[in-house]
Amino acid sequence: MGDVRLIRIAGLYLYVNRGDWPYGRLMADPRSREVAEAEADPLWVENDMAPAPTWDAGKKDLPFAAWASLHCHRVGLDFDFLDIGANIGMEGIGQATLNKRCGWKNKVYLFEPGDIFELVARSVERNRVGDIATVVHAALSDQVRRERFYFLPRSSGGSSLLPEKVFGLSHRQEIEEIEVETTTVDRFVRDHMRPAPALIAKVDTEGVDFKVLAGMRETMKDRMVIAQIELIPGLVETYASPTERLKELAQSFILINAGPGQRKRLVPSSEIEAFVEDARHSVHPPDVCMIPRHLPKAADLLENILCG
Repeated sequence: MGDVRLIRIAGLYLYVNRGDWPYGRLMADPRSREVAEAEADPLWVENDMAPAPTWDAGKKDLPFAAWASLHCHRVGLDFDFLDIGANIGMEGIGQATLNKRCGWKNKVYLFEPGDIFELVARSVERNRVGDIATVVHAALSDQVRRERFYFLPRSSGGSSLLPEKVFGLSHRQEIEEIEVETTTVDRFVRDHMRPAPALIAKVDTEGVDFKVLAGMRETMKDRMVIAQIELIPGLVETYASPTERLKELAQSFILINAGPGQRKRLVPSSEIEAFVEDARHSVHPPDVCMIPRHLPKAADLLENILCG
């Protein structure tokens, strides 16, 4: 796995390969520092931040999953969390840590098909969340089968099931083609998850996000699914129309443009079309937050995300 370092950041410990792009991203954050194994003391204890009614006051930088999970607890919806395209595991482990610190028993599943799967598993154990967090060595898509996965050893976060995503980078680094197991959210939920009424999902699969959504149609019928996806129109167009897919989703979900520096609700179809065109030329692909229209007190979660 190369030159693996242990990084401490924002109450978490993460194992990262020093030659991989996420290492530089983490170390650019002033909260980060390398630590030796012997220095990795526990950073929290269970139930040390159980939410009160005003717990989120002033917390404008909470990630989407934290707002969604807090909302579910406030309206009495049991849920579990899927980190789809976990990479180094920061978001999934962060959610598991939040659950433990708040005294919540909600399960977390981190999906990572690449070679860094082993590092994510080590990070889960280092952060003492192995009792509620499970790392799954598989990719999620719209089918259950074996597929080629194009892995970038020095930029693992850009790895993808789509060759179009990585071939443009081949002049800069080697591409490893490996076979991985793919499954769908519907199959995984049916075979491995408890029957909680809600599901929170963070989807970041380098262009495969709409295939992941296609593979969770049954789950969306059976559970209250609150999700965040990444929009890369040029990649989505290799298999679907991003504009039409977003318009279909808008019938059942409140959609939010959560792109860098802006958070705005997408209302009419014309806004969706303009949003997709803007995303096509964006250096940083925007995220789209999806709130089920029938979610209890959906307007409260919408306000928190927009103001956050």
